[in-house]
Parts: sequence; structure tokens; C-alpha cells
Amino acid sequence: MRTIKKTIFFMFLLLGAYGTTQAQQLIHESEKSWKIHWGVTGGAGLSNFLQNSRPQLESMPEGMDAFTVKYAPRPEVMVGFFTETEMGKLFSFRSSFNYMMRAIPEPTFHSYLSSVVENPYKSIYLNGLYIDGIVFFKPLEKVKFGLGFDYAHFFMTEKIEAGQNAEYAENYVSYRGLKTVVAYNIDARTDVSMYVSVGNNMMDKMQVDNISGGVTIAYKVIGREFKIKKEIYTIDYVK
Repeated sequence: MRTIKKTIFFMFLLLGAYGTTQAQQLIHESEKSWKIHWGVTGGAGLSNFLQNSRPQLESMPEGMDAFTVKYAPRPEVMVGFFTETEMGKLFSFRSSFNYMMRAIPEPTFHSYLSSVVENPYKSIYLNGLYIDGIVFFKPLEKVKFGLGFDYAHFFMTEKIEAGQNAEYAENYVSYRGLKTVVAYNIDARTDVSMYVSVGNNMMDKMQVDNISGGVTIAYKVIGREFKIKKEIYTIDYVK
């Protein structure tokens, strides 16, 4: 008896589902999708500190009264990984996390009674972390333009902290700026970009004291596409 009741019950369910299916009419259908890529990136460029980035030092090495700095473009390199989210065909957002090496001009200390004979183009090499976030607009098939921010924080090594340039170098351990990018799509995996970053190292002052620029390459290692499908039906209760 139970078996008969269960059979009748499932038959009613099937008939109801069939009747509902027959009574529905699709009136609207939409689909949204986005793509997420993960990959590696690296690049090199030049960083140019401006005259107004010259810090004020509270102390000088023994026997020294002043210091001079030769401001000129110096190298910077970065390597890391990135993630990029494509929101439709026109817009995307890319963020990267990198290791960076940036050279800053080394000061030449001297006394008022002596002449400066040291190499004025010497550099101090800072190493640290570098992140950025860029919103891209892609009006052409292979070219996209980006605008965003970048931030760097460098570490004071024991060698720098123990040297006479410790107080000077501390002024350059942090950097924040605005970044513009022009990217060209070589193939489905690879983008090559030219970037320009304008910002400052004196975090307590709102001023432009550094301009850097260079070339980076982004290589997509893996990617995923996600889709959300939406369907709207009308129900005909007569059927």
C-alpha cells in the first residue's frame, strides 16, 4: 500500500513540474561574466629625485659641516606577481605585489675648508616592497590606458644603518604616487607596458619630489572565467 501511495505521489510531482514547464514563457535572458588572471610581472626603469627631495639632517659625520647631492636619473627594477580582473570588454583592474630595488643619490659630506673630491654620482641601493593598483580602459583591441596609484616601502639594512648615511636614507624608505600606464597586448598571455609614476617620499608633505618611468612585462600564468545567467519567465495559469 505504501509503495502505491509513493508512486501516486511522485506521479503528481512529475505532472506538476511538466505542467509548470509548459506554462512558462521566457521573456528576458541576460548573462554577466568576468575574467580573472594571475601571473608574473617584472620591469626596469629610471627614478629621478628632484631638488626639493633634499632632506634636512639633524647631525653630520664628525668633522663635516655640510653635504651635497647630485640629482640625476638612477635605476630601479621590480619583479613580482599580479592579478587582473576584466569587467566586460572595456575595463579591467590590475594590482601587483613586487620586490623592488631603487637607487637613491648618495650624499657627499664635506667641511667648509675642504673641496669635494668624491664621486658625486654615487648611489645608495634600497630594497623593499612595491604595490600598485591600476584601472585600465581599453578603447582598442590591443591597447589599453591605465591610471592608478603605487606605493613602496624600503628596508634599512644593517650596512646602511651602521653607516654615515643612515639618517639621510631614512627619508626615502617610503614612497607614494600616481601612476599612468600604456599597455600593449602582444598575445593572449603577454602585455608590455610603459609607466610613469609621479609622487613623493616625504610622507608628511604633499609635494612632487620624484618622477620615475620605465617598461614592465606581465605574463598571465592562469585564468578563470565566471558567468552569472539570469532568466525571467512569465507564467500562463490557463495552461
